[in-house]
Amino acid sequence: MEVARYGLRVNCVVPGTHGREGVELSEFAKLAAKAPPLGRLGRPEDTAGVAVFLASSLSSYMTGQALVVDGGQTTMA
Repeated sequence: MEVARYGLRVNCVVPGTHGREGVELSEFAKLAAKAPPLGRLGRPEDTAGVAVFLASSLSSYMTGQALVVDGGQTTMA
């Protein structure tokens, strides 16, 4: 609210559990990977796509938002 009048937008990306290719998962991480409705851990490009969207003109009328990228794990039912 304080900086919007200057044309500044403030948004954030909230990543969920992410993995990396080539890294062996612990037993806990294997269970965590099954928890999201999408049934897998996030990948770096999942979060990167949201960041690119926020940096683009496509989000020009968007401010004060937290975009959660967690495969639906924290979706309200």
